[in-house]
Amino acid sequence: MGSNRSCLAGAPVVDGTVRADDTFPGRAPGATCTSLVAQRVAAPGCAVWPIVRSFGNPQRCKHFVRTSALVAGDEASIGNTREDTVVSGLPASTSSERLEILDNGRHIPSLSIVDGVHCLRNYRSVSSITEFQPGPYSAAVESYVVPDS
Repeated sequence: MGSNRSCLAGAPVVDGTVRADDTFPGRAPGATCTSLVAQRVAAPGCAVWPIVRSFGNPQRCKHFVRTSALVAGDEASIGNTREDTVVSGLPASTSSERLEILDNGRHIPSLSIVDGVHCLRNYRSVSSITEFQPGPYSAAVESYVVPDS
């Protein structure tokens, strides 16, 4: 995202953002694998959000995606799917992903993997963009959950 890659995990203001937006209700503790990536971006939220919300062009901020194509519809409709190919060297070659949430007011997208050649069954991610002052700067937070199969 052309950002300052300093991690924000543990910062009180980011912890509040993570608790509010990047959790997965109903998941069984100990039966899932989770991860969270937090990144400080030296830009206001209004500049970061269009990049993050772009479901049809994930390679703008996900460098492991080689190509991506929408299967049907536009990039802003819940339920739309895309077909991604990933860079070589990863334990995957393709991924079919569905847009689950796109909240333009709160700057939160969510997607799930529905098919593909990879080892991430039932994968789901939630992202959020939160702007902070003074600065402005933004926190880009993405959390992932993969239930044990």
